[in-house]
Amino acid sequence: MRKKVESVRKKISIVKAEIDRLKENRKVTKKGRRNREILQKECKVLSIISLLSYIERQKFALRKLKRAFGRRRKNEEARVLNQQFENDAGRVYANMREMLAKNENCDRPKYEGVSRNTFEDERERFGSIEEASSFWRGLWEGERTGNSQAVWLDEVRHVIFNKVSPPTEGDWTPETAEAVGVLKRKKN
Repeated sequence: MRKKVESVRKKISIVKAEIDRLKENRKVTKKGRRNREILQKECKVLSIISLLSYIERQKFALRKLKRAFGRRRKNEEARVLNQQFENDAGRVYANMREMLAKNENCDRPKYEGVSRNTFEDERERFGSIEEASSFWRGLWEGERTGNSQAVWLDEVRHVIFNKVSPPTEGDWTPETAEAVGVLKRKKN
């Protein structure tokens, strides 16, 4: 990811240098000639308009990489938090209580575990620490509260029963000829 970002930034820098050179009508240097060949492959025509268009495409790619980086970091943090919760739920709650203690003066303390570099729609899943804490406590420590007698469950069971034959109750011995035929058809 980092290499991609460096590559895109380098391309943007090369294009800006070429645009400045074209505007000031300067001579092409050795480095400029090498960079110009790279741009020629990418843009085909080296006019200021095509170079500006190329810069915008590269900036879009850079923004896309930034969003991907933010998502990846956020998902990694969620995985780590889930793993910590699975191993030691008390520690996770203690960390949340610690965050609450730091923000004691605030009416609505914010959960600070999620990175702040993402866009508005991806920024926070929880409005406060209490909300996050109650969400995780409800998922991991709560009793199963579903309705096991729900009507839709009977419908699903009926469909499954019609499609899948029930397991045999008694002893079952396969016939040798049938077993050999099935095994011969297997690839591995």
